[in-house]
Amino acid sequence: MRIAVEGCMHGDLDNVYATLLQLQEVENIKIDLLLCCGDFQAVRNEKDLESLNAPLKYRSMNSFWKYYSGEKVAPFPTIFIGGNHEASNYLWELYYGGWAAPQIYFLGFAGVIKFGNIRIGGLSGIYKSHDYNRGHYEKLPYNQRDIRSIYHVREYDVHKLLEVEEPIDIFLSHDWPVGITDCGNLKALLRQKPFFEQEIQEGTLGSRPAAELLAKLRPSYWFSAHLHCKFAALVQHEKDGPSTKFLALDKCLPGRKFLQVIEIESGPGPHELQFDEEWLAITRKYNAVLPLTIRRANYSDVHLDTEQCHQFVRNKLQTRGSKPFEFVQTAPCYNPSHPVANGVFHAGHILNPGLFYTNNENKTLDLNVWKGYHACVAKLVPDEAMQDKIGQELGVYMQADGILGLASAIRGRTKLAPVEWWMQFGYEVPNLQQFAIRVQSLTCRSSGCERNWSVYEHIHTKKRNKLELKKLNDLVFVKYNRTLARRYKARNIIDPILLDNIDEANEWLTGAPENHEEEEVFEGEGLTFGHVAMASEVEESVYGFRGSTLRSKERVSTSTCTSRTLINEASDEEEDDDDQYNNSNMMTLQEFGDLVEE
Repeated sequence: MRIAVEGCMHGDLDNVYATLLQLQEVENIKIDLLLCCGDFQAVRNEKDLESLNAPLKYRSMNSFWKYYSGEKVAPFPTIFIGGNHEASNYLWELYYGGWAAPQIYFLGFAGVIKFGNIRIGGLSGIYKSHDYNRGHYEKLPYNQRDIRSIYHVREYDVHKLLEVEEPIDIFLSHDWPVGITDCGNLKALLRQKPFFEQEIQEGTLGSRPAAELLAKLRPSYWFSAHLHCKFAALVQHEKDGPSTKFLALDKCLPGRKFLQVIEIESGPGPHELQFDEEWLAITRKYNAVLPLTIRRANYSDVHLDTEQCHQFVRNKLQTRGSKPFEFVQTAPCYNPSHPVANGVFHAGHILNPGLFYTNNENKTLDLNVWKGYHACVAKLVPDEAMQDKIGQELGVYMQADGILGLASAIRGRTKLAPVEWWMQFGYEVPNLQQFAIRVQSLTCRSSGCERNWSVYEHIHTKKRNKLELKKLNDLVFVKYNRTLARRYKARNIIDPILLDNIDEANEWLTGAPENHEEEEVFEGEGLTFGHVAMASEVEESVYGFRGSTLRSKERVSTSTCTSRTLINEASDEEEDDDDQYNNSNMMTLQEFGDLVEE
């Protein structure tokens, strides 16, 4: 059996298939199967692009939608896993695996399947330690964190793969198993990617769960991608034991090593996809503890016996057969001649006088624009009586009757902003006027309204530009010293006996402020706060002193203990952005580092 292996697809199915067809013709061979190691980008329509973790300028429909719609058919059976640039909403629909398009099969977040007599396993996504022990908690629509964490490898999926006992012929992962570089030509790799050296030395280049699976499953072949370079290695599991041939491939670009064809011995039988009995039994056994919250799976709740699950699956396969069901479309497909847009865009077009009257006269308004307009009215105006009033007044607007037809109104169509135009000339159609102002005031995207909860988002908005540790330390230093300065100013109104007023966080060793250098720490011992400041190399103190306390008694009026409280930093008028540096929201360095994606 001849199997073609491709690295990162990035939605470029047309070029990959064309390359393989050319190879068949030139070499006079037949390709039986294509395997893709992630970043497949199975984007069906514009909505799927919203769940694709990629900068806006790189989001593109590419060519998968042609195969999803049936416009084209994959010339080879294709099996793929997920990477870190996927339409995650669609792949989540196929969590257990399934047909993503005719002839194109997704292996699932973790899975094993048979193609003829070849047994193929795979693990989708990339490894991030902070999400590894969590469940699949992400919910649509994905926010900026969920759109990244959704493709992070989870312990639950790895646990199921570690239960596999029967031999695996081929295994696919997106990122490399950690330590795999020790089994290949490391010098050649570093000539290609010299910036890998530090991670290799630290043992952080790659996936630890993948390394664990490699040691347990010991497949004949292991293919990966993700790092956009070709790298081969041979893993000898024992002195006289089996070995695994590892190969990582590049992404589909001219002059890049993104494709490899291998030959594998295969027994007789049709070359078609079939369910794997052992994997289905494992899936059934652990399905009851599938973690759909942030908590990890509780395996103590697994009560099914492995042999019982095998027998159940065996009976089902005998009844319905072992072939997967046929492909079924689950979402509308992209249509380049009628791109799908938000109804607000359509309503905004209709209610923008500068655009509407010109297009209406030229009869260039598409039917989909009117459909989107009416859908927007139905969504934003739930009252049917109000919808009818808006519909009646729309006729007045379309005919430009009354005030709307004045010469000043006609000139203002292109000179005034739509909201200003409606405010000046829309009084004869008050309901439509109110609706139009509402629509024209909406933002085109919701990203500008998103609240940034993390300190990182406030400090550094460019995702690819790493914030240095020193800069973070400086920010913390400045913040805490400002806090300490406020506490020093409040020292004379704090009752040291009242427990609520004791500040346990105020434990930093500091020196003496101005005019207190000669004050003794303990009377009669000769040790002054100036000596302490010199020894600790600090400049100011937050502690109260006897001298300052005595001098300030005349300025501080007597009050009860209940009125003696610390100054609330949030009410301090000097700094209006305290919330973004609030101590309770301050990330740990580990969490900070985890926010930086490759």
